[in-house]
Amino acid sequence: MKKAILGWIMMMLLLLPFDTGVQAQSAPNINNMIYLYGGSTETYIQQLSITNNQVGTLVPGYFDIDANGNLVDHVDPDFVKFAHENGYKITPFISNHWDYELGQIAMQNRVELATQLADAVLMHNLDGVDFDIENLSEHNRQEQTEFLKILVERLRPHGKTVSIAVAPVQYDSTHGWFGSYDFETIGQLVDKVFIMAYEQHWLGGSPGPQAGLAWTEATIRYLTGKIPKEKLVLGIPFFGRYWTEESKGKPFTFDQADDLVRKNDAYLEWDDTYETTFAKFTDKETGLEYEIWIDDADSLMKRIELVEQYQLLGWGGWRIGQEDPRIWEMLKTETETALEPGVKYPGQVGLGLAK
Repeated sequence: MKKAILGWIMMMLLLLPFDTGVQAQSAPNINNMIYLYGGSTETYIQQLSITNNQVGTLVPGYFDIDANGNLVDHVDPDFVKFAHENGYKITPFISNHWDYELGQIAMQNRVELATQLADAVLMHNLDGVDFDIENLSEHNRQEQTEFLKILVERLRPHGKTVSIAVAPVQYDSTHGWFGSYDFETIGQLVDKVFIMAYEQHWLGGSPGPQAGLAWTEATIRYLTGKIPKEKLVLGIPFFGRYWTEESKGKPFTFDQADDLVRKNDAYLEWDDTYETTFAKFTDKETGLEYEIWIDDADSLMKRIELVEQYQLLGWGGWRIGQEDPRIWEMLKTETETALEPGVKYPGQVGLGLAK
């Protein structure tokens, strides 16, 4: 009897997990999206390696549109394999790259293009597709909805998702790009709606942040009145812009801002109105007056906190590789307290925050 009990105990011990000293990572959070653009499979994998599994749906720019409104397919099967082997969902986006005429051609050829797109999703074993054809007009309102409907009808039976990236609309509009969306119908059709909650200030415009906090909240409040909040993904800007006498709002990355600010012995300062960071200085080499607006990790965290406040599905970033890398460590541990904005501290990737 004792031998039988001892044997049972030994068997149970063998079934217990063996501690290798390596801590397992959590699965990627598929409610959070990250856009990937302008890089290679190798650079994307490297960029994802520091994200601590905080994003789980990968949205690379794999689908373009040719001059006849047909699909141009750039899917890399190696990256699809990487994504699936590491627990990610992959839903590439289709884009007209803000080209109005190309968007019109795409809408005219919507049945064929949507069919080609759905076929590509199935052929490559993707998890879905993201519709990011921008700069349409109010005249395309029904056509855009029809395009999405075709995608949903062809993909949902196969367990694939359809998402759409939408403008940061804050009021009812019947004109231009903002008027191109039938939000109520779209909200019922698709699985996710990515809010492009940035470009409050733009190339060629006056200086200011990409997404002031109050401005971001105004966008959320409007769209939660049109689309089920459990389908909304809040897009946040990983990039910033700078203004000089020569460059009015040219975009750049956090690392580029880091280099420029450090080179000029300047600091990012906290703006209480917009709840983000900025810098003003004179460039030592050129003598140009610079005004920089870019979200550091503390600023990004304030926007990510809106997801819980408004009970949205998740958040997403445009685009990976442009961000303050501290954001991934801050997100990793929920108990970590974000450093107080406006205080300079060691190790902030070279960017001091003004006291």
